[in-house]
Amino acid sequence: MFEDGFGGQFKLGAELGGVVTLSGEAEFSYSSSRYAKNYDELPAFGYIYAHKGRNGREVMDVQRDKGGSFSKEIPNLPMAQFAHDLYNVNVQGIQSSFRPFRGDAGTLYDPAASSTCVKGELGGDAGPGDLVKVGVNIKVPIKYGQSNKWQEGNAFNSLSFKEQVDGNPLYEPVYFKSMGEATAMANDTLFNTIGGFSAVAPSVDEHGNTSIQLLKGNGTYAGGYGQSYIRKNREFRQNNFQWLTAMEASQMGFSKQIIIHPINSFQSVSNLTTYQNSISKSNRVKYASSGKHISEVTVTRTDGTRFVFGIPAYNNHITDVSFNISGEEKDSIGLVNYTPRQDNTPQNNRGRNHKYDRERVPAHPYAWLLTDMLSADYVDLTGNGPSSDDLGTYTKFNYTRSNDQYFWRVPVQKDKAIFKEGAKTDHEDNMASYSYGSKELWYIHSIETKNYVAEFTYSDREDAVGSQGEDGGVSAYPNQRMKKLDKIELYTRASRLQDNAVPIKTVHFVYDYSLCGKVPNNISGGGKLTLKRIWFQYGSSEKGSRNPYLFSYSSFNPDYHRKKLDRWGNYIDGGDGDEGAGTYAALAKEDADRFSSAWLLNRITVPTGSIINVEYESKDYRYVQNKRAMEFRPIAGFTDAAGKEEVLTGDAAQDILYTSDNKVKNYLQFKLKQPVTTHEEVRAYVQDVQELYFAMNVRLSKPSENGLEKIEGFIPVNLRTAGVDFGKCNDGGTAGCACRKCTMAMKCAI
Repeated sequence: MFEDGFGGQFKLGAELGGVVTLSGEAEFSYSSSRYAKNYDELPAFGYIYAHKGRNGREVMDVQRDKGGSFSKEIPNLPMAQFAHDLYNVNVQGIQSSFRPFRGDAGTLYDPAASSTCVKGELGGDAGPGDLVKVGVNIKVPIKYGQSNKWQEGNAFNSLSFKEQVDGNPLYEPVYFKSMGEATAMANDTLFNTIGGFSAVAPSVDEHGNTSIQLLKGNGTYAGGYGQSYIRKNREFRQNNFQWLTAMEASQMGFSKQIIIHPINSFQSVSNLTTYQNSISKSNRVKYASSGKHISEVTVTRTDGTRFVFGIPAYNNHITDVSFNISGEEKDSIGLVNYTPRQDNTPQNNRGRNHKYDRERVPAHPYAWLLTDMLSADYVDLTGNGPSSDDLGTYTKFNYTRSNDQYFWRVPVQKDKAIFKEGAKTDHEDNMASYSYGSKELWYIHSIETKNYVAEFTYSDREDAVGSQGEDGGVSAYPNQRMKKLDKIELYTRASRLQDNAVPIKTVHFVYDYSLCGKVPNNISGGGKLTLKRIWFQYGSSEKGSRNPYLFSYSSFNPDYHRKKLDRWGNYIDGGDGDEGAGTYAALAKEDADRFSSAWLLNRITVPTGSIINVEYESKDYRYVQNKRAMEFRPIAGFTDAAGKEEVLTGDAAQDILYTSDNKVKNYLQFKLKQPVTTHEEVRAYVQDVQELYFAMNVRLSKPSENGLEKIEGFIPVNLRTAGVDFGKCNDGGTAGCACRKCTMAMKCAI
């Protein structure tokens, strides 16, 4: 970061005849800040490759909780956590989440950064008249700052993540284990060395220097240091998770190349050669930087069954772009127009800061596809992978890659971005953003065992159409269409090799696009793909089409709206589409139940005529951990002690915090969910409450000026006397309640 600026001060004085004295003073200043360079590229190392970080310029996979400024009033640093990925395995006999563990201990840090500040000052004095004064004062302060890895006085800086340990060939820098798996402890000495079940922290002296030893809460040291923080023994695990990089898998993987089958084309006697020639093979090292990517995963179950996940499905890149969009207005769904190749480039000239930011995540796998399931006694006799001449049993999964460059964008609309409003009273800080990228699309082609073959047939979907590129717009290219599964055909292996083979069973899928209408990337203007029927065909008989499985959905079927979602991704209608505290405060139970059923399955009719009905209701809960659950309630208005028991309705529902003579209305009225008849019944609302959260729009400027800023915070409360500090209003208990003095609200309004 580079900052520059200048300032000046001039004084002018005149004395006439020693009787009349005139003087004046003028000051001016200017400052600006900008990035020292428009583009920077930093290496990033995740949890698995943390030992590759050495020089302090890397981006480490660390997260902080409750971050903020560090001061005398806030003396605690944010809690740091070494982040790791979760790998969910869902196959027959294993439904578990695996995570990596490291066998060492090291230090985490932010990438090194620096800033330079150069500012000039110019001063002058002039005094013409009987007494003449002339003065000049010039200053050019230069400041240099940097942030980097804590080294000086930090004994823990000697700890580093290790790829290997001398004298210990069994050392694992990283291993995977199923979360929640109970096994015996293999490194109990290490467990005791780091304090066991006690909380520990580095020992820091009055000068800020640390000791390499860990300090327990009782003031005693936990134990060892340095090399003693290494797992010397391999940890036990029941389900074994082994992985190979792209370079390793290309040399020793179960399949050294990635096999890609043609879509909707299957092997028979007449097309055997043609079909074999249509199968393509791809190198595992797709990009120059992907040699170290996880390419093949093998999970071994306790009974010896192996599951090989041999195809990494790639995100080719993910790019996030944000820029200043001041001067443009958002539309009804929160999107804003921008000028391509101007606003979304370093040449952005909007607002005061002309801000533009682009962050690109390079290629990485987002999933690994199951390719082989092998029994404990499986033996590949011919070295060509699972085939009918092998010993044991197997299930082989073949895949087709319909597109290796499927372009997506959020939002998909052409030349539009998501509007992010800044301060309402500042029209120069509004921002816009969008995300885009490309990825591979893979679909199951066929499943093979020694005796059977299942084949999958697809067709193009009308929704989920890809984007034209970075600036959006629905693509017209056929390869930017996702696929839908039309049918699954099951054959015996022997009969499938014959021409005109008849499947044993065929499963048919019937769809429409009736749910969530007006999706922007549906080429026909309809909704999202909706499964309506499934029916079975046995041999060449289509009698099953008369008795299908029928699927019906909720009658509450709102059109697509990108902003009508709550914080959990479920539908909610806040009126104007803005999700916030006010939306929840005004939400009735009946509406919440109705919203919870949006687009969901509510009835299944089976071929025998039986019907399965499904009903939905919104989830509620009484406690959050050990605290009673609370809920948002709408504010009715503000009043003083004299009017605290009067019901505020219509024009009397004042939203002004001050009276005409600037006295504070220190009673807050809010609506109750259920009627109350006594002050004591109100106590149930505030029992054990120490702080009340509030969110309100407050005018920070003159009444003649537009602009309300959202202010939120917590009101410390000490509700003691019902009817004095708080109580019900005289309306029969149906309209509102008055809370005691709200000091925090007064401070927010000033």
